[in-house]
Amino acid sequence: MSRGWWGAVVVACALPAPAAQAAPTALARAAPEQELALAGDAALVSRVAGRDLSIVALGPGGERTVGVRRVPAGASPDARLTASASRIGLIVITETRRSDLASAELLSGPAAGPLAPLGPVVSSRGSGMLPVGALVDGDRLIETRIRADLGRIDHRVHEPGREPLAVTLPEDSSVDAFAGDLIAYTRRGPGQPAGDEDRVLVVAEWRTGAIRSRTPVPGGIESVDVAADGSALVGEDGGGVLEVAPGGAGVRRISRDGLRPQFAGRAAVYLRSGPREGDDRLAIAAPGAAPRPFGVRSAEIGSFAADERRVVWAANGCVLSAPLDAPAAAAPDPGPCPRSELYFDDELSQRVGRDGRVPLLLRCIAAAPPGCVGRVELRGDAGDRRLGSARFAIPAATRRRIVVRLDRRARAAVRRESRLGLGAGLEVRAVTVDPDGRRSVLTDGHAIEIR
Repeated sequence: MSRGWWGAVVVACALPAPAAQAAPTALARAAPEQELALAGDAALVSRVAGRDLSIVALGPGGERTVGVRRVPAGASPDARLTASASRIGLIVITETRRSDLASAELLSGPAAGPLAPLGPVVSSRGSGMLPVGALVDGDRLIETRIRADLGRIDHRVHEPGREPLAVTLPEDSSVDAFAGDLIAYTRRGPGQPAGDEDRVLVVAEWRTGAIRSRTPVPGGIESVDVAADGSALVGEDGGGVLEVAPGGAGVRRISRDGLRPQFAGRAAVYLRSGPREGDDRLAIAAPGAAPRPFGVRSAEIGSFAADERRVVWAANGCVLSAPLDAPAAAAPDPGPCPRSELYFDDELSQRVGRDGRVPLLLRCIAAAPPGCVGRVELRGDAGDRRLGSARFAIPAATRRRIVVRLDRRARAAVRRESRLGLGAGLEVRAVTVDPDGRRSVLTDGHAIEIR
């Protein structure tokens, strides 16, 4: 969490103008579901391999494992990761083969590791208090626990060398953000029915419970971040980003769209989805300035984390990093990950001519020059036989209609299914090769019929 109220900050305090510098740095390959956090100079990422959960630090010296946890046989691990420059917090969740929660454990340690338990492994079958949330600010960690039988929620702060300190919140509230002496949580508004998104943001002192501000948010609250001076960012239900001044003295709209805003120093970073499906991008708003695009477009941006120097995020199977003053880019710098990303704009069931020419709308979301270059194939829905293929070359941020002609055998099979009133299910498989020779593979389903 960071500091600063933007509304009263003069232009001289804004971020530097975007630098004419390199594109985002690719740190490592990553799965979309991996957790990310920043711990000083290192970006932390969670990795799952079978029964093992690892927390890996990606820093200037390369990759380094900070902690490993193995879950019992027959189970699989999941993680909730949070960090600061001085401390890591990790909740290890054990799930059964049916993805049911089996147990949870809270671990913590210095930013360089190792990690140690802050309590026992708690089973979901008993009446113990399961750790379900953790937030770190500086060397403090605030933990949210829920009784396994869903009977009670509590919160407590862990500080080095001290016993955990209980935090008192109204019933049915949870800590959404934590910075310095302050926490942020949300409440329903007067007369608001149960089940609606909360519409009141509360910033309070966690030691005493004293309320610093109560701010109505008529559009509903989806997410919250708070800074140590009491300023806050709100992600509205359905999209939209607001900033709230310390003490609730004012509310300013940053964007009418945008999700999951968080502080990055004095700036705000948030996720922005384009008008078409598969068009995500981060945006950054410096103090008193309009938002601008940040980083590289992607079909889907997963986790992201920010501090006063940089942002790290997961996209296109990669962990990317860029300083706050970096300009938007068409592709990442050369590194361990592919630099091109393709998207198939599916048109659902599609009628094609008797010649079996199937038009496919492909979009090059991001790519280094000369763009997305490769070959697209149509295969049977089992992916076991190639039915036709075509080459493509599409400039970045452009979409093109690429025609693939089915072979004679495939045309006959599609005609048979079409006579029965059924669309033939196909697999679209497109392979792009970037200037460094790295391959990126896109697969998607498609249905056609021939009349």
